[in-house]
Amino acid sequence: MTHVWQYRNDSGVMRSAIWARSPFGAGYDYKLGKPWDDYNKEQQAHIVEDWYTNGRLKSDDRYPYVRLVIRSGRIDFPRTLTLDELKRDLADLRRRNLD
Repeated sequence: MTHVWQYRNDSGVMRSAIWARSPFGAGYDYKLGKPWDDYNKEQQAHIVEDWYTNGRLKSDDRYPYVRLVIRSGRIDFPRTLTLDELKRDLADLRRRNLD
């Protein structure tokens, strides 16, 4: 499903996915913390897949990416925030009972 979101909201998805799987790309492995746009398309999909497979918990460290990037649709600014910045925004939403 993440790739569907990427096709709808991004350009260059195929090129990026092919590059990610090449010997020169970063592949599927990721380390949490970077802004969403700093991950390649395969890493983005893997983050969402791991969140989903681990029970789709709001307490999962991957959840801020899902809630504030994926579910925000075409709003660009969350895609440039680090995970710590996303967590701060999510905490603010929770204080206002919006999550």
